[in-house]
Amino acid sequence: AGTVAAVAGSVQVFVDLGDDVDLEALSAAFARKLEKQQKSADGLERKLSNPRFVENADPEVVAADRARLAELETELAMLRANLEAL
Repeated sequence: AGTVAAVAGSVQVFVDLGDDVDLEALSAAFARKLEKQQKSADGLERKLSNPRFVENADPEVVAADRARLAELETELAMLRANLEAL
């Protein structure tokens, strides 16, 4: 409780917020970012679930979209965990 985490690649950093941080504002910011990232992930999932896209797109594009979706899923999990910790 009272800490937040950030992920950069495979590194996870925890920061103690102390008493000087407005937890409500921070929680609202996390919620907004979670909503934005969820919309992005949903769009990529729809795109990647379309067989026509997967068959016709360049393999590099499909691979990049799959990698981005994996990144978003990791970020979403971290945002949810941060919201729960607050």
